[in-house]
Amino acid sequence: MRKKSSTPFRLKETLELTYPVLGLWYEESVPPNAATVIEGRSRAAVRGCALFLVARAFKGDMVAFTPESGICPGASIGLGLPPNPCAYFPGGHEALLRYMSDGNESSPEGRAEAVRLRAEGIREAVVMEYLEGEGFKKDPVLADDYHRISYPPLKPETGVVVLRPIVTGDLERPPKVALMLADALQLSALVVLANFARPGVDNVRIPLAPGCSSLAAIPLHEAGMENPKAVVGLVDLAARRHMGRILKRMYLSMSVPWSLYTEMEKNVDSSFLSRSFWKKMLV
Repeated sequence: MRKKSSTPFRLKETLELTYPVLGLWYEESVPPNAATVIEGRSRAAVRGCALFLVARAFKGDMVAFTPESGICPGASIGLGLPPNPCAYFPGGHEALLRYMSDGNESSPEGRAEAVRLRAEGIREAVVMEYLEGEGFKKDPVLADDYHRISYPPLKPETGVVVLRPIVTGDLERPPKVALMLADALQLSALVVLANFARPGVDNVRIPLAPGCSSLAAIPLHEAGMENPKAVVGLVDLAARRHMGRILKRMYLSMSVPWSLYTEMEKNVDSSFLSRSFWKKMLV
């Protein structure tokens, strides 16, 4: 029989997760030893999408986010922070909606913006993607609906969010949310465990949402609910592209409000995870 672990955080060991379980905290200021992005430039040589820093956190670093922590105009709200008033998508909001759907090639304004981007020296591959569009929604109307509901209403506690691996000492001041990366088998187990001690069969959400929103804003919103749900994330293809540059693309995320996460930890021994059924699946 496997010796019972003395750590209060057993899910990583039991599920054999490759990466550490992260905690998400609101802080009053950026910790001095945290990697962060300020006005699009990083003290740790990280630029662009905020998910590059999230990947750093899963590698074991402490990372911090402020409203300026990303080029993407939705990153601040997606991370559960106040909006960045300086965030701007080339061509404005209408161009963003076209970019998410059928592209800017058919729009005179979009084509003119592409000319400007080329003149500024933006890479041709980026300009072509701007014109072609992502094709995540059929048309700009549906893209606008997606954009509005992807960011749930939140009242950020501060202007700084910190992500780092959780440790035993965090029980004194626990995070708001626990974040895990899981492969197909591990994610299956997490879905079962999230439903184990609760009525119903839908205690886990899989929203179509930006990567940062599925990792932070949506689970933070769930944390304020009476019966919070876990949130499966990184189904956003753009997020998978960014995260895949540092982490393997086989993983999805699960972000769990702290109250549900601690419940899941306590149920490790009484659930299927202690049965031979599960142990045989790991062989």
